[in-house]
Amino acid sequence: MSDFYTVVDVTANDRPGLLYDLTHTLASQDLEIFISKATTVLDQVADTFYVKGPGGKKVTEAQAVSRLEDALYEQLRAHFDEEQIGELLILAGWYHAISYFANGMQTAREPWAARFPQP
Repeated sequence: MSDFYTVVDVTANDRPGLLYDLTHTLASQDLEIFISKATTVLDQVADTFYVKGPGGKKVTEAQAVSRLEDALYEQLRAHFDEEQIGELLILAGWYHAISYFANGMQTAREPWAARFPQP
């Protein structure tokens, strides 16, 4: 979570052109990417984008968030079948559950981990 940015987390099977498709989809929704973090492990990617909407503001309007989700899912459907999308959703759910737990337990951050700049 961020007080300044809308955070978009994407977990997917890697493929040529995936990063382009994601950034193109974000741009098509009038979002500007301020920070991006891409991680690849074997054939899995976990990309996080810190974006702002028109006027440099965090996107909080439910309809705008829903349009973004629809556009991103449309990209998924163009390349993955329903079973693969289900697996990706479960993987992302586990990632969020673990992050929620680690934050709630105030787990110390690794000293070597990169920190995001504050605006």
